Amino acid sequence: MIRRPVYSEFAQYYEDLFGGIDEACLNFVQGVAPPPATLLDAGCGMGQYARALAARGYQVVAVDRERDMLMVAAVSPASTHLVLGDLRRLPFAACFDVILARGALNDLVQDNDLLGALSSLAQVLKINGCFLADIRERKSHRRRIARQPVVERTVGAVTFRASRHIDDSHIVVSREQFSRGGTWSPPFEFRMRTFTEEEVRSLWREVGLEVVSIEGSYGPGSRLTDRLVVVARRANSGEHRSPRANKRLE
Repeated sequence: MIRRPVYSEFAQYYEDLFGGIDEACLNFVQGVAPPPATLLDAGCGMGQYARALAARGYQVVAVDRERDMLMVAAVSPASTHLVLGDLRRLPFAACFDVILARGALNDLVQDNDLLGALSSLAQVLKINGCFLADIRERKSHRRRIARQPVVERTVGAVTFRASRHIDDSHIVVSREQFSRGGTWSPPFEFRMRTFTEEEVRSLWREVGLEVVSIEGSYGPGSRLTDRLVVVARRANSGEHRSPRANKRLE
C-alpha cells in the first residue's frame, strides 16, 4: 500500500487543514439511528467523529488502516475502541447497529477494492442495520475543480497544496505537496473516486445493501458539499453478493 503523506507523516495537521467536525453530519446520524446504538466509524482517521458520537451516547468502535492517524486519535481521551484494520477485511462479526463511512470510500478507486470494502462492511452490520456513507458526487466535483484546480491551505509553518483534475475515468487526480519551514516535499499523486446515484444503487445492491435514500448533503449548515449522502440497510444475510464482491483480495 502506498501511503498518502497527509495520512502519515503530516497526519497531525489533518484536522487543522481540512476542518473539524460537521455538526450536521452528527445530527443526521442521530436522526437515522439514535443512540445507544452500536456504531462502527469506518475509516475514522483522527477519530474526531468517533469521539463526538460516543459523547452523544453511541457505543463506538473506530477503525482505520493508517497507523499514524490512529496514533493521533489515541492522544485525545475518548470512550471509543480504536482498531487498526483494512475496510476490505474487517476483523469483526456482524455486531453493529449502524456504520458510518465518512469519506473513506472515495479512496477505493478500483472496483474490486470498493466492492471488497462494501461486502466486508455489510457483513459486520446487523440484519436491518443502517449503513451511512458520504461520497464524492461526480458532476458537482467536475464543476468545483474546474473553478478551483489548485487548493492551498496553511496552518502555522505548514502549507498544503494540491493541483487537481478529473481524468477520463471520472477519477480525481490530486498532485499534493507540503511545505514545512520553507521546504517543499516531493509531489505525491493521490487518486479519488467519484460517483453517480445510479452507480451507488448498483454497487450497493451487489453486496446485499438496500439503498433507502440518497441525499445531496447532511442538511442545512453542513460544510460537506458536493457529496452524495447514502443511507442503506442490510436487508438479508448477503445471498445477493456478486462473484466480484466475494472475490478474495490478494
